[in-house]
Amino acid sequence: MKRLGVYDYWHGSSQCIPRINFTAQSLAIKTANEIGVSAWTAEMGPLWAFDAPKAWVGAKLLIDPTADVATLLDKWFAAAYGDGASHMRKA
Repeated sequence: MKRLGVYDYWHGSSQCIPRINFTAQSLAIKTANEIGVSAWTAEMGPLWAFDAPKAWVGAKLLIDPTADVATLLDKWFAAAYGDGASHMRKA
């Protein structure tokens, strides 16, 4: 059985800019799924204050590549920041 995998870089702590682009992240995962990728590995040296949603959204998309990224981000920020979610998401 042949398998196709992806090796990606979701680094964070050693780089301030650019941070993860959620659109690019979701398109990469969705496209990989469409062409038959069945294994995904990513290096991630997170700076958790900025990179936690990247890891969580990425994991959710790997489970369900059709998931809506905006909805996932709304869930993550609501769970992490409660009433301050909208302000933190803007930041």
